[in-house]
Order: sequence, then structure tokens, then C-alpha cells
Amino acid sequence: WRTLAEPIPSDLRPVTEIRVIQPDEARVFAQVVTAGFMEVEEVPAAAAEGFLPTTRARGTLCILGFVDGTPAAAGTLAISGEVAVLSGTSVLPRFRGQGLQRALIATRLALAKERGCTQATSATLPGTASQTNLERLGFGVAYPKVELVRV
Repeated sequence: WRTLAEPIPSDLRPVTEIRVIQPDEARVFAQVVTAGFMEVEEVPAAAAEGFLPTTRARGTLCILGFVDGTPAAAGTLAISGEVAVLSGTSVLPRFRGQGLQRALIATRLALAKERGCTQATSATLPGTASQTNLERLGFGVAYPKVELVRV
């Protein structure tokens, strides 16, 4: 989590467009999120169906990042009172390493602050690029979550 009282870096955005999706971009958003999570460039439309309800969820903004007009990254911002929840961050494999995830985080933090949020939270697996990017943008670990798996 992090407070939004501290400045949000704005110099992290690569030369690209990052914005809230338009109603006709719901399927594109769902496909980018799904493909990024699956670590592939494209997925069949049916595989992305599970993310479509997110595009209609109350209090949730779906964000797309573009590189030269091509959808390359996506993420969500859910707002409840003064708390912003960043989730669903996904970057297509061929666009990784260009700062898109950090730009998506910074953009969503700025949107949350504009909408009156005072703190933000996100969840990620430990030791991942996602954790590193969140920490670079002022997030700290609030608590670890232990998951036991039978092998």
C-alpha cells in the first residue's frame, strides 16, 4: 500500500498513450489483460471473456496503454471511498522492459488522487517485476500472505 499524499512521479510515462477505455474497447482490454497474464501475444476471444465483467464493474476504471497506436498494456483501478485498488496489470510480452507497467501504475495513482483517494493498495506475488515496480513508485508491503500448497 501507499499514501497518495506524496507526489506521484509523472516522468515515468513512455512515449505512448495511456487512458481509460472507451465502451467499444472492452474486448480489446480483456484480450490484452488475458494475453499478458498468459505470456502470449494473442488469445482467442473466448479465453478473454472472464475479464469482460470488469469493464462494467461499478467504481472500476479499465486502462489501456498503447505503443504507436497498438494496445500493449492494461490495468484496472477500483475506487471505494478514499481507497484505490490497482489490479489486473498486464503487459504483452513484446512490449515488456519499456516502462509500461510503471507508467500504468503512475497513471492509475494520478487518476485515484484526482478522484479523492488518499491511499492505494495492490497485491502481487513476492519477488516479481510487479513488486519491484510498485515499490519504485512508493508502495510498501503491508503484510505477507502465506499460501500452503499440497505437492
